[in-house]
Amino acid sequence: MLVGAGLLVAPAAAAAAAGWWSLAGVPLAAVLGLLSARAGAADPHAAAVPVTGWAAAVTRGARFAASTATVALLASVFGAYVVPDAPATAAVLLVLASALADVAGARLNPGACRWITAVLLLAAAALVAVCLAVPPVPGPSATAGPDGIVLAAAVFVPFLAAPGRTRTSWRDALAVLVVLAVGAVALFQLGPARLGLAPTSARDLLAAADAGALGVLLALTVAVATVPAGLLALGAARRSAADSEGSHDSDGVDETVRGRATAVLPVAVLAAAGSAVFGPFDLLLLAAATALFALLTVNLLRYKRSRGPFALMTAALAVALAVAVPFVHLGIALGSVALGAGLAATRYGERRD
Repeated sequence: MLVGAGLLVAPAAAAAAAGWWSLAGVPLAAVLGLLSARAGAADPHAAAVPVTGWAAAVTRGARFAASTATVALLASVFGAYVVPDAPATAAVLLVLASALADVAGARLNPGACRWITAVLLLAAAALVAVCLAVPPVPGPSATAGPDGIVLAAAVFVPFLAAPGRTRTSWRDALAVLVVLAVGAVALFQLGPARLGLAPTSARDLLAAADAGALGVLLALTVAVATVPAGLLALGAARRSAADSEGSHDSDGVDETVRGRATAVLPVAVLAAAGSAVFGPFDLLLLAAATALFALLTVNLLRYKRSRGPFALMTAALAVALAVAVPFVHLGIALGSVALGAGLAATRYGERRD
């Protein structure tokens, strides 16, 4: 589901960074996710040993920052596609609505997630078919080259390399294939120069394929892709700040309305502010930076516990990709991690008292 939302903006950002070479970043991001999952599977104490202290606070802070940046990104993408005349307002309202839904206890069951994923797969297949049926219009030559592959890989990390995973499946391979297919037809139809001009590349793609009349259907697809994924990301951010045991897979923490409201407030404030100030491209870079920080901290902690080679390789690759992200976005991401760590440490102190 998150991959479907990422396809609305990541191929354009990757094309702006690496031109025709942008899709080379997809397998690199997928390898990072695979290494992290293998590191989690190889850590026998990942779920059995509670983690406390500063290392746990930093790890939870990084996950908090990554999930919060994802919430802001998805809201911004929703606003840019669905309400182009007032994208920032729409993004802020979506964040607030998602926060209220989370506090009220709204959850997506596995069946709903499977149906949403199926709808998004059909939409991706239809987009590929439409783009291949119409010959592309020649566009300007690309100026970006292979030196941007590392940055192109970084922008796919939030969607292909979740830090908390401990296993892989055929769904991961399917996600990579879908990203490659949609990215390839986007490059084929628009060319990297036109593709990288705007974050709303899917709308431009339909227009180039003489399918602009499908704009309403595209808006509905965007809503299906971003709203549920944003709700899931918001819940993950809330749990990251509230969970003193380092577990991010259970809703057993702060499950009273008051507890959820207290935990979700900083997430909603930061995500709403981010989606109001920044556009989709900047928020994508922030999401990439925070996701890389999360992968780095999680796998350094795994390496400290188990000395596993996969954890060390994941941390090294995360650093290599983070170097390509602009320093401004890295600085903001680091500040978000510090804020999340402070929130996690504060909540842990309150629970001990």
